[in-house]
Amino acid sequence: MATTIRTTRYSLSRQQLEEEEERQQQQEEEEGDEVFLVDTGREAEMLSDNLWEEIDESQPSKWVVLKQILGIGGFTYVLAFLIVVMLSLNFVLGPGWLGQAVGLPGTGTFTEVSDSLPQTIDLSADEYLY
Repeated sequence: MATTIRTTRYSLSRQQLEEEEERQQQQEEEEGDEVFLVDTGREAEMLSDNLWEEIDESQPSKWVVLKQILGIGGFTYVLAFLIVVMLSLNFVLGPGWLGQAVGLPGTGTFTEVSDSLPQTIDLSADEYLY
């Protein structure tokens, strides 16, 4: 069953419309292809299955359209790569590896002991034994 798009309906009289439908039905029976009526502003043109196949083949892939919609470009790939590298290094080297490598105080492993903590504790004292 063919699908017909009528964009010239308002410019045709009832008799012309019926004649157009009869002509389309005869043409469909002869060709067996789907025929679409498209108004280009000048006159109605017929689009065959072959033309629709060419249109479908030449359309961009869904991935290309998605990249254009989301604005994914070269900078996005570089940023994603840097994120993966930083998270991988954070997993392997532990939290604070970057600050320690740069020399920021208070990051990485703690080598300084606070003054409020005692240097040594005698755990054999009576208060710690049960």
